[in-house]
Amino acid sequence: MGIWQTIKTLIQLPFAFLKSCFLVKRFKPDAVIGLGGYSSGPVILAAKIFKYKTGILENNSIAGFTNRILGKIVNHIFIAFEEAKKYFPPGKVVVTGNPVRSSFFPSPLPTPSQFTMGILGGSQGARRLNQLVVEALPQIPHDIHIIHQTGKLDFGWVSKSYTQLGKEAEVSPFITDMPNFYKRCSLIISRAGATTISELAASHRPAIFVPFPFAADNHQFTNAKEIEKIGGAKLIIQSDLTAQKLISIINHYRSNFHELESMAQNISTWHKHDASTKILKLFL
Repeated sequence: MGIWQTIKTLIQLPFAFLKSCFLVKRFKPDAVIGLGGYSSGPVILAAKIFKYKTGILENNSIAGFTNRILGKIVNHIFIAFEEAKKYFPPGKVVVTGNPVRSSFFPSPLPTPSQFTMGILGGSQGARRLNQLVVEALPQIPHDIHIIHQTGKLDFGWVSKSYTQLGKEAEVSPFITDMPNFYKRCSLIISRAGATTISELAASHRPAIFVPFPFAADNHQFTNAKEIEKIGGAKLIIQSDLTAQKLISIINHYRSNFHELESMAQNISTWHKHDASTKILKLFL
């Protein structure tokens, strides 16, 4: 966040707090849970003033600034990564995992003859991932199917690159049916945001994580590292990844499909299928 955006946010906080007080008083919730970020602060503070139950969910391995502060005053702290425990008072912390929609479900990997590679850059896309995949396209075997989510800004030139190289692929700025996307993929190349990791784990899908290097506190790197430790993914730092290295990795996993099956099983162990239920029960 730039300095001017920070100043703007600080100016807006008192007004956000007053509005939060009004909303909490109006809706009279049974409990209030914050998901981090500046918007959580005023609402949680308002809920505490009116003596409602409060909690925070920290879905990354490194706790954000707001959650670290709120962790001192809320009743419950829910985390997805064991690594995040050290940022909070121990008596309040429960490892619940990240809640995901029930539409994300495990399914067998496509057979080796149906090898499908998914490229996922998140809601905004990932410029460097897009560039590396396009650079690698001439050497990616034609019988590997590709589903590539580019983000809005890069869709035009990436789609044109596939056409010019004569590569058939499903290229789109966004993917609306994420459960089906995961189901169809043998291997996903993606950033390492908490939501993506949670969905991959729920879907039992192996991944190559290329963490966004400018994420706050480099938390995507730590997220990915935790999943790599249990054998559920391969972590590659963006500055170390080249088109040639990407091709080598793709060919390796295609030739050693049993490794993908093992990764799929390993990442599934990180998923907590009852995360939502556990959070609700702790509030009741």
